[in-house]
Amino acid sequence: MVAWKQMARGIPWLFLLLPLALPADSGSPVEGQLLNSMTHGGILGVMVTISNIRQQLTYQDHTDAQGRFYFPLVAPGEYAISFDAREYLPLAPWDPATRVFHVADGNEAVKFQVELTPYGVVAGRIVDGEGRPAAGAEVEMLRARGGGMSLTTTDGAGGFSIRGLGPGAYVLLARPLLPGSGGSEHRKSTVQPPTAPEGEHVTWATTYYPDSTERAGAQTVLIRPGSNLAGYHIHLRESPTWRVRGVVVDEQGKPVAAADITLQSADPLAGAEAHTQSAADGSFELPAVCPGEWRLVADVQRGTVLWKAAAPLSVSNRDLENVTLQAVPPFSLNVIVERDDPRYGKGERQPVSVMLSPVDGARDRQPASTSEQGDNLRIEGVYPGRYRIVPMGFIYGYYVASVRLGLVDVTGQPVDLSPSSPPIVVTYKSGVSRVVGLVDNGPASTVALVPRNETLLSSQFVRIATAGLDGIFDLTGLRPGDYYIFAFDRVDPTALYDADFVRNLLSRAERVHMEPGEAVLSPKLKVTPWPE
Repeated sequence: MVAWKQMARGIPWLFLLLPLALPADSGSPVEGQLLNSMTHGGILGVMVTISNIRQQLTYQDHTDAQGRFYFPLVAPGEYAISFDAREYLPLAPWDPATRVFHVADGNEAVKFQVELTPYGVVAGRIVDGEGRPAAGAEVEMLRARGGGMSLTTTDGAGGFSIRGLGPGAYVLLARPLLPGSGGSEHRKSTVQPPTAPEGEHVTWATTYYPDSTERAGAQTVLIRPGSNLAGYHIHLRESPTWRVRGVVVDEQGKPVAAADITLQSADPLAGAEAHTQSAADGSFELPAVCPGEWRLVADVQRGTVLWKAAAPLSVSNRDLENVTLQAVPPFSLNVIVERDDPRYGKGERQPVSVMLSPVDGARDRQPASTSEQGDNLRIEGVYPGRYRIVPMGFIYGYYVASVRLGLVDVTGQPVDLSPSSPPIVVTYKSGVSRVVGLVDNGPASTVALVPRNETLLSSQFVRIATAGLDGIFDLTGLRPGDYYIFAFDRVDPTALYDADFVRNLLSRAERVHMEPGEAVLSPKLKVTPWPE
């Protein structure tokens, strides 16, 4: 059944609540079929929407058991089609179905046949070191590089299934959620601690697949388009535990009561390991911490302002006493944007922003700037720490020439920020560069341009483009300088921000150099498989 809707400004909202029985009296049919690219069978129940790109005119239908959809009469015009298929990857930008299509009056049906690729799935089972099911344990899939995490909880038999995984390299871990650990008070968990010899304290540790208590020992799980992987079993590892005691104080050294304290893994994407709260005298205790590198974070709510304390914590083979967490209020930083791009009709310029990315990957510190007036920005909610200053957004015809902290150029470099830090100055310059070229036998391949200066490996300077069906690519708006250039069958962009990963690709690279305002011809590229 086709749900036909025509929305127009000025129609009273009460009228919009009534069924619209205004079928088009001219046009042509639009029909098609959605197929699973792995099984080549039809996909049932997907909402298909075609929208007129010039007016508020939309048609919707659901696919049947064969994946077919049908719109009997679509008004003439230019349309885009979309598919609400949440279990499937989005269409690639070069897929013909992503292009605007034309519907004429009285013509034959416009037809589509579209293949969608399922997201990846990983399934397995978590048991403790004695072979008992670890029911209620957290299971996490972390992107091996960059951001992204999927989370689930094991069932009564210790089984799990994580869906919705895009292609890429991942790390799999299991967190047992023992009594007193992070989140255990909110989840039903039957994981029981191991039996300890007299005088010793042991627990089941967070364990990376297949059997490591440290991320360095984890085996990478490679998800390809449509992967359906089973048999990923983890036996939780036993670990000794040690007590950690300390105190939370304010800037004057006075005890802080009721501070929420979290023990976090050194892995910035992994979940919280344990929680506690400071007592009236500011003291706190974590009774069972496994050996390793950790991070302690304390949150203190004072009125409408959140104070924070953070400190690294290294636990080896003894209890730790007298750990001090000093809570401080946030501060703000001014950002000056130097640019000479023209203003719009109302005197406004294309907006830009600046984000502070914590070098330690802390999830609790990721402030971004807000616009004040003209080219002045202000970053609120900054806590003392080590960051990279990351300009966000692109200005047509301009590139980020430098990022300074006061008078010092810190582009791409980690810096320590505190309330006494000077303003950040971001300079944009005109004279962007351009590189064009050809991928040999590479229609729809992915071209990656990567700065040779490793401090510039970020989303602002690493550029990716898709070659056309003729293999030609065109990358514009580039910062002048020296680059590596590659052609791959596919790309995980976040991997290209990792200097070690890029170094391993250099045997596949061609090199280009661009002066300000220069357009250069790239050496002919050959497609190579993405290495993961």
